[in-house]
Amino acid sequence: AALNRFSWTTRGNLSTPALESPTGRAFLRRLSDRLLVDVAGRLETPARPVTIHDGLEGFFVAWPGTERSRQALLYLHGGGLVFGSALYAHGFLSRLSRAADACVLSIDYRLCPEHTTRDAVADAVSAFDFLVWSCGFAPGDVGIVGESGGGQLALL
Repeated sequence: AALNRFSWTTRGNLSTPALESPTGRAFLRRLSDRLLVDVAGRLETPARPVTIHDGLEGFFVAWPGTERSRQALLYLHGGGLVFGSALYAHGFLSRLSRAADACVLSIDYRLCPEHTTRDAVADAVSAFDFLVWSCGFAPGDVGIVGESGGGQLALL
């Protein structure tokens, strides 16, 4: 019902939501976060919010016993670089931390179309630098993982 508030455009045979509208994008991002939390599961371990720098936020997830691990994973969420957030993968990140015996940092990188892919890459680099310079992890002990658009960022 809430989707009916937004106009739909037809281009050829494809019907797509009017993503050109900042209000429409914000609504769909909130909706996708809520839906994906239900799919990915709730947080099984506490998350510690962290500010990497002005405008770049994220959180650490560490399964009990991994807090002292000298290995870390930088997790870049999916969503095609347009949707998604560090929020939706809580449950998955808990399990990832346990399986990898590592602390996991998940960030809210900047999304398109308000920002460019280069901005998202710069955020990922800043988060990697944060893990090395501020948290004391050795560069070789930091893995970068992602899914969908986040997987693309991990490769860049």
